Amino acid sequence: MAGRNTVVTVTMPGVGLVPATFVSTGAVWRYFDRTNDWGASWRNNSFDDSSWSSGVSELGFGDIPDGRPETTPVQNNLQWTTYFRRKFYVPDATLVTSLNAQLLRDDGAVVYLNGVEV
Repeated sequence: MAGRNTVVTVTMPGVGLVPATFVSTGAVWRYFDRTNDWGASWRNNSFDDSSWSSGVSELGFGDIPDGRPETTPVQNNLQWTTYFRRKFYVPDATLVTSLNAQLLRDDGAVVYLNGVEV
């Protein structure tokens, strides 16, 4: 589910691949596990997720394929979508030409960066 990866690799001109940690394993994520449909509003950087639950990664429904339990179990309320959010800051985003991340999931996932589907 959300938040498994510890290193994100970025490519910077003249430097090449540089490992940088933006979201570490065990980071706290915000999540919403109810039946509300947030539409596209939750993708905005300015969206207020302070009323959402939070928990340490890994987050999920308790069914990691290798049998380990998630650190933060998320409720399955028969919702179609569970929303996960994690903010991170890149000091000079103009130097980043690519970003590589990993996501553990077993059903499906859509990832957004600054409101844009990646």
